[in-house]
Amino acid sequence: MIPNHVLSATDFPAPFDAYREQLAGRSMVVRKTQPLPIECVVRGYVSGSGWKDYATTGKICGIELPAGLQESERLLVPIFTPATKAAESHDENISFERTSELLGAEFGHACSRGEHRSLSAGGGVYQTTRDFAGGYEV
Repeated sequence: MIPNHVLSATDFPAPFDAYREQLAGRSMVVRKTQPLPIECVVRGYVSGSGWKDYATTGKICGIELPAGLQESERLLVPIFTPATKAAESHDENISFERTSELLGAEFGHACSRGEHRSLSAGGGVYQTTRDFAGGYEV
């Protein structure tokens, strides 16, 4: 499990503790973090930027897919398709290898496993995205 930045959603420091009832369930106390430069994305369908990549290369994020897929067609198995987090313009799809270069192989594998586990509950998944941050001690 990857640690997160949430400290509490029910206990607030002064002077906010006086507003606990109004804040509980609507606010959080968090650690300050530095966002990691990627998003962990799992796709269940060939659509959006994934469709653009597939239509051009036959791949999404370096993953070879069967020929002849149609736009928004459901994939047999969801795939891990990380993307950079662009400060300006649009995020860019990247390969798992590039993710490992940016964050280290261990984190890349943990992100991929975590995303696939989130899909194991069943049902169709169009796309799910997770953002991670670091820069604090746990």
